[in-house]
Amino acid sequence: MARPGVIITGATGFLGGQLMRRLRKEYQIFAIGRRSPKEAGAPEGPGIHWFRVDIGHLDPLREVFRRIRDMGGTGQPQCIDVLLDEFLSRIGA
Repeated sequence: MARPGVIITGATGFLGGQLMRRLRKEYQIFAIGRRSPKEAGAPEGPGIHWFRVDIGHLDPLREVFRRIRDMGGTGQPQCIDVLLDEFLSRIGA
């Protein structure tokens, strides 16, 4: 059975990195950060999908959410994927 997914923004920051370390064994992680994981000393490995983007820039962020959706999303259609679809429709993705 596939692990559910979670999207973590600010993944290269202190809180995002700590959250990833706690959740990585139970969830597939879609990590969004402005820096590379190597620059930030953030976790890497199987089940962690990195997207280097500033969430303040909508065009690249649209592409990230499209890619996450194409990869199967979070596996939680009753909550986050519905929000993802709503977000993408609002920003014209």
